[in-house]
Amino acid sequence: ALVDCAATARSYAAATCGGPAAASPTTTSLAAGTGDGAAPDGGATGDTVMVVPVGDGVLRLDGPGLRHILTRHHPDHWDGSVKAGQTFFAPGLSEAGVLDVIRAVIGQNHDLLTRTGVGGMRQVRGVVDGTRYVLGVNNGRVGQLYPEERHP
Repeated sequence: ALVDCAATARSYAAATCGGPAAASPTTTSLAAGTGDGAAPDGGATGDTVMVVPVGDGVLRLDGPGLRHILTRHHPDHWDGSVKAGQTFFAPGLSEAGVLDVIRAVIGQNHDLLTRTGVGGMRQVRGVVDGTRYVLGVNNGRVGQLYPEERHP
């Protein structure tokens, strides 16, 4: 199944910000993108799904990053690819729930990310609702999220 990241971003904005056209400073609907692959503010390429301020910078999740996360680890969007130690999100975790996990893991690592900056490549870990997650960032872009343990 194809991942409709625009619909995911719109439904997340509606659920967290109170309306279908609403967007908080940290969540931007893909519909607000420029359509040319550039973020609305001229930042990282790709349609921006979510922006989280961290220290003097921001961490940005774009459409391709969300698509990668969902097609590798979401049971409803999995592309069939397998790596050693392949893990999946818990059944029933919605796409909007994945965005909530990303925001929570960034929040749990806010001090570390503020000290080290958002440039460069690193992985951070966090626990959300009893599940341990790994979040990967590269030069201010979120491109990886997966649970450390397998779910049945």
